[in-house]
Amino acid sequence: MRETLDFAALFLRRPSRAADACRRPGAVRLGLIIYAVSAVVSLATSWFDPLRYVDPNAPALAGQSLGFWASVALWEPLLAALGVWFGVLALDWLQEGWLPFKAAVAALWTAVPAVLALTYVSPRMHLGRGPFIAGLALWLVPGLILTWRTSARAWREVGAFLLGLNAVQAVGLAVTLVAALARSEDLLKAVDVAVLLWLLAVSGLGLRRLRGISTARAVFAVLFSLVLSTTVPVLAYLLGLVPMPVLKVVLYV
Repeated sequence: MRETLDFAALFLRRPSRAADACRRPGAVRLGLIIYAVSAVVSLATSWFDPLRYVDPNAPALAGQSLGFWASVALWEPLLAALGVWFGVLALDWLQEGWLPFKAAVAALWTAVPAVLALTYVSPRMHLGRGPFIAGLALWLVPGLILTWRTSARAWREVGAFLLGLNAVQAVGLAVTLVAALARSEDLLKAVDVAVLLWLLAVSGLGLRRLRGISTARAVFAVLFSLVLSTTVPVLAYLLGLVPMPVLKVVLYV
């Protein structure tokens, strides 16, 4: 337990030291423990429904069934795995080369699912379910190629770091509860922005040390990962795999 707490504390105070710790044996295990604790905190926060104190438009969660919360809980490990996958791929792509070009290509690849989704739901540009799925399959090809190209060491070290970042997320959720109980929507929004900036700062400083790249490349990689991880539940909803109430909790809460 002490080892896990020390590992988590590095992400909160010393990102460069956290990066060094991710090179040690057992770092992935510690990262998984931090993620598991963060996932429990996230689910507990969602069940508590803090937004009901400040936002009348928040989804009503009172009285939801056990099956509903089981569906929400299933998204936790899936989104975590996707976040690691997208993060490692983005870092691998942005590792070298002219940053404006590499970032533009990554942004284009990140935007493809959103464009396909908008085309799929548009009455004037109805894409059709078959072409929509085919487009998503083609979109995955570059990602699969990068997956096979990335070294096992990169998966292990970067994966441990991205899992460890959940320490920042857990602290952010705790502060969010305090802001909600204060019934201050402005404070809640400020906390959300502050946690995001904190997350990006820790990511930039830590991944710069871990991968030997610029802070800008590291931050871009994490941003692309966050956007893609948010897009996936929407795609699942459009394909009929996720009901709207669950989607609202996954995205909104």
